[in-house]
Amino acid sequence: VTNDETLASNVLHINGKGGAKIANPFNGVKLQNGAAITFAVKIDAAVAEDGTVADVDLTRPLVSFGSDEKDGAHFYITANGQVVYNKPTQLQSLNLNENDPASVKTGILSPNEWHFVALQLSTEGYQLYVDGKKSLSGYQTSSFKYKTLVDSINSLPYIYIGGDSKLTAEETNTVSIDNVTLIRNMMEEKDWNKTIGGNGGSGFIWKEQESIGNED
Repeated sequence: VTNDETLASNVLHINGKGGAKIANPFNGVKLQNGAAITFAVKIDAAVAEDGTVADVDLTRPLVSFGSDEKDGAHFYITANGQVVYNKPTQLQSLNLNENDPASVKTGILSPNEWHFVALQLSTEGYQLYVDGKKSLSGYQTSSFKYKTLVDSINSLPYIYIGGDSKLTAEETNTVSIDNVTLIRNMMEEKDWNKTIGGNGGSGFIWKEQESIGNED
């Protein structure tokens, strides 16, 4: 935990291969029409004397759901807006890999700046918002059923914040994360239409329809 001058609060600062692993609050609860994850994030990148900003690792999971099982399923989102679901023992066609940086670099999260990210999942697809704007989306296809995503976050035992030892194999950029909120429902505009300001962080929040306790 470090103090961030921009947010004027303490934030979770993850080193090159680290991450925070906690019990998944979605595990076993009754989800309504879907579920959402929102968080503030800043990805560090070196800046040269001429102002050139170094490339960042666009494959590192920022938030992921998984287990300790060798062949267990994983679902995660990266700095490229990459949305991935895979299970090693199943057919490749039953997995999901949207916005793979090997094919497209979205540029949705500029480095060295705080951004507010909101990911809405439903059985029909997903919507990703960055700094109050809808940035990326995906919809039901014949090969992948988005109900698989909703079911996975409802059953996988752990959530990993900032990194995942199974998925982050090499040293990568440091990253700061704050204001992680899990919503057991579809988001309202007030949940995703936000930008990052210097009014303090909120740590970790669980929401059904309203916040539990004070958001600070």
